[in-house]
Amino acid sequence: MAALDLTADWPVDHVSAAVVKAGEVVDTVGDTARTFRLASITKPLVAWSILVAVEEGTLDLDDPVGQPGCTLRHLLSHAGGFLPYAAERMALTIARDTGLSPAEVVEQFRTFYFDTALSAGPAALPTLLAFARPGHLVFGTDWPFAPQPVVDHFTAGLHQYAGIDEAVRRAVDQNNAVALFSW
Repeated sequence: MAALDLTADWPVDHVSAAVVKAGEVVDTVGDTARTFRLASITKPLVAWSILVAVEEGTLDLDDPVGQPGCTLRHLLSHAGGFLPYAAERMALTIARDTGLSPAEVVEQFRTFYFDTALSAGPAALPTLLAFARPGHLVFGTDWPFAPQPVVDHFTAGLHQYAGIDEAVRRAVDQNNAVALFSW
């Protein structure tokens, strides 16, 4: 598989990866039993891998994953998941192979809903606010997986950020989610 072949040139001591489809391992590379201490760095790795697979036609953003009704599009919407920060770069590659313009690809990405989990820092929050469509940003914390002091830090970052007014803050804290789930 082309995506796995690319790992042969990585300048690292150990690489392992697997492609899993419908619960079945399709292909692997390296020692897949090896444990790597990657923590949250897996978010951009997974996001990039998914978008490469979308580009290759192996996956579609609307493929189901996890619980019923959840798709890859939902998975990528987690703000810590890298998409808002790399959308332009990914759009250029996807556009080349799909016939869509880069602007059309970016607009498709902007249809996602994003959360603020661990993403309300002084560098990430302005990028996220600029990228997400109005109404497409909801409050998130990653609790209980993130320790409470970390949750408190990023929550304060959102609530103290001078680049948004109280109406936007209320929308992110509650109103956008209420609107999203009020059918």
